[in-house]
Amino acid sequence: MLLDVVIPTYRDGAWLEHLLDSVVEQNLTRTRIFVVYDREEVPEGRAASGMMPELTVVHAPRGIGAARNAGASAGAGDWILFLDADGILPDGFLAHVRQIIMRDNPNAAAFNFYADSFKWYLRAGTRVSWWYLRFMNLFGRAALPGFATLVSRRAFTEIGGYRNDLAISEDFVLSDDLFAAGYSVSLYARPWLIYSTRRFDLPIAASARLFWRYLVIDLARRLSRRTYALGEIDYAFGAHAEPGRRRYPRDLRT
Repeated sequence: MLLDVVIPTYRDGAWLEHLLDSVVEQNLTRTRIFVVYDREEVPEGRAASGMMPELTVVHAPRGIGAARNAGASAGAGDWILFLDADGILPDGFLAHVRQIIMRDNPNAAAFNFYADSFKWYLRAGTRVSWWYLRFMNLFGRAALPGFATLVSRRAFTEIGGYRNDLAISEDFVLSDDLFAAGYSVSLYARPWLIYSTRRFDLPIAASARLFWRYLVIDLARRLSRRTYALGEIDYAFGAHAEPGRRRYPRDLRT
């Protein structure tokens, strides 16, 4: 079983490097890593050094959907795991993913997630988001948050991959397209993924606005089948910081 790991990146810098540091600690047997850069960006660090024989650099037009599709097209694995560039994989994450594939053979799957943040309300917000997805899953409508999305290549190819015209909720719309094609989406409490809070810890008011915005968009998608093609989403609540000290609990490691 060959696994392709696709990581889109745009101005992610040291955040991507931290993710790749956690990737090299995984069992990479029969695993290929595809890091997808914007056409204007020059690869740096591990992606440019040749230190990871499993890693291939791909260039694509700007846009998260286009980048994920380009990375998927560059591989030939039976399964595709899409990761955000600013996350961290706990020890044994990929091994656990392989166990799920062998045991359950899901069409698509999403995993639990935890915020790498020193702000309590951002950490709490991720738990609320997870339980919101779990609640929706009771009605057979699980969604795929983009932090870590596993999809079988057969299903991904049949639906035509991600939509390129969406700047927000493209991952949730992918789950809708899978449902429309007769596929199911599974949520797993383990393993956990550790992700950043968009490279800066937002004030509580800005966090609440961003959370509410996503909630309204997702409810509109679920209730009225409305999708949003907004161009590039502006996350400019503050300057993008370097990673520096990270906060993540060791007991989440699988």
